[in-house]
Amino acid sequence: MPILLLLLVIFALSPILPLVATFYFWYARRKASKAANAANLTGKQVAEQILAANELTSVPVNTAKDAVGDHYDPKSREIALTSDVRDKVSLFGMAVAAHEVGHALQQKEGYRYFAWWLAVAPYAHIGTFVLQVIVIGIGFFFPPILMLLVVVYSVMFLMSLLSLPNEYDASRRALAQLDRLGMFKSADERKIAKTVLIAAGLTYVAKAIQDLFLAIYWALRSSRN
Repeated sequence: MPILLLLLVIFALSPILPLVATFYFWYARRKASKAANAANLTGKQVAEQILAANELTSVPVNTAKDAVGDHYDPKSREIALTSDVRDKVSLFGMAVAAHEVGHALQQKEGYRYFAWWLAVAPYAHIGTFVLQVIVIGIGFFFPPILMLLVVVYSVMFLMSLLSLPNEYDASRRALAQLDRLGMFKSADERKIAKTVLIAAGLTYVAKAIQDLFLAIYWALRSSRN
């Protein structure tokens, strides 16, 4: 395959996988959001009960802005949930709230991949963003500098890889806690919640593949030039 054609294929594929993963996640989210959990618990209540069962009552469950999204903040040690997750009774809210608590449990237990991610992620994210902006800006006037994008996307790929075990483990912990506390009232409820967690995890897998494709694309383009 000529290198130009290979470049076009890689560049075309890089956004497709994340789009497919995102569409699948939104499909799973829509289905789970319409299904009320039989335990009649909001996301906030689910999170608080799991936290209490694991002696983490000091971790607050606050409201997150929609633009920021649901997350666990390891610095302030707080869980932030969007209003749809925090205040509504649904299987989607149950799954997402439990997943975020999973990250709090990782920090409490010193889960090594979480500790590694926490140590390097802030610097890697800021560094790659700044370098990407600088390189692309200068690239308009001095194209050879674009080869540095190989470094940018390689680092982003490694960070995406480091995120995968954290996200998988948080979802595993979420299902285990929901099972242990008897929050699922049927096998169908567990299946729907698990599908949401799998769909969310696939978005991280797709992001890692996209970063890898982009690193390969810029490496091939640089070698061609």
